[in-house]
Amino acid sequence: MDVLKLTAIGRLACNPQAGRRTVKLSLVASYRWLDQRERPATVAIYAKGALRKICEKYLKQGTRIYCEAHIEDGGYIADEIIMLGHNSKQER
Repeated sequence: MDVLKLTAIGRLACNPQAGRRTVKLSLVASYRWLDQRERPATVAIYAKGALRKICEKYLKQGTRIYCEAHIEDGGYIADEIIMLGHNSKQER
């Protein structure tokens, strides 16, 4: 059995975008390569079912999250999302 899994910590680039059966999250994280310059990377992650409803209700642009996802039909599908801390400016 082969496994392809994504584990990422980052911030949402925009508010979750609701579709008919999924919600799309644009997660931005940064990484460093050999030249030690920090580069941003954006990953599209989709949430289904109960996780979709939770994302729509609680996540907003700038929210910092931890996400585990797997590949399904060429896209990342969230298995677990954990909100990390909070931004008091965001809640106002």
